[in-house]
Amino acid sequence: MKLLLIHPPFHDRIFSTYRTEPLSLETIAGGIQNVYIKLLDMRLEKTPLKHTIDCFSPNIVGITGNTVDVPNIKRILKEVKQYNRGIFTIVGGHHATILPSDFNLPIVDAIVLGMGEVTLKELIEAIDTKHDIHEVKGLAFPNPNGLLYSSTRLFPEDLDLLPLPNRELTKKYRHKYKFLGYPICMITTAKGCPFRCKFCSIWNEMNGNYITKSPEKILQELESIPQPLVRFADGNTFGHPKRMEKLYEIIRANGLKKRFICDIRSDTVVNNVRLLEKWREIGLEYLSIGFESINDDQLADLNKKVTAEQN
Repeated sequence: MKLLLIHPPFHDRIFSTYRTEPLSLETIAGGIQNVYIKLLDMRLEKTPLKHTIDCFSPNIVGITGNTVDVPNIKRILKEVKQYNRGIFTIVGGHHATILPSDFNLPIVDAIVLGMGEVTLKELIEAIDTKHDIHEVKGLAFPNPNGLLYSSTRLFPEDLDLLPLPNRELTKKYRHKYKFLGYPICMITTAKGCPFRCKFCSIWNEMNGNYITKSPEKILQELESIPQPLVRFADGNTFGHPKRMEKLYEIIRANGLKKRFICDIRSDTVVNNVRLLEKWREIGLEYLSIGFESINDDQLADLNKKVTAEQN
């Protein structure tokens, strides 16, 4: 079996100051065995898609993306099917999980709902062995009368169960993944969020679950990353401050030298000043914080659970 994983190009109205690796695709690929896998990053690749399909001849094409990527995802899948109707097409990711009906199209064969690391692996095995793909949990299937759903797949208890990303698949692009000119690598240490902000889809995508990776497993992955700058690709890295305290202690004790970028809430900063000072000691350089309002009534309406004073 040959699997082509595609990171769609930026929408032509999107401007970004940095390029990051397709971590979700690398992680999914990390758990798939006995399959030839190629990862095509169309945000960087100049070769036409048709040339890649010609050379690689995939049996399966999988693609992921957020809401802004939907037009490009549809265009790419249409091109794949026009080239060869026999290629099995799969779409997953954030938007596909929240609004799978947007992909109820004849150019899509299966939609992966939620975390796809196990689902895609089992789907490929079912296709390869000619088992009924409808028995694979965590999928939706396009149908003219409305999507058909397989059984729900439960979320894992923790992220330690996930495979390490297969970063060899993006080796040819690695020198182009940068933030402010610095080489950068991504790592996932938490999924979901313990909060319920009205405007945010992260907790909704995870059905309210907040799942984390243990400090020991995080250290193992960090030690495998050669890049000095690491971006935590989490919705809420500091969602459990005690976990981050332990991670700080492990990183410090092992003498790991990295620079870090994290997302965080303003109240987490205010309530954990010393913890942030400690993290600064081991390399924390950038924090991304959302200040939705400086008005308490507006913050309350958003269910943000922070105050204007904290902001």
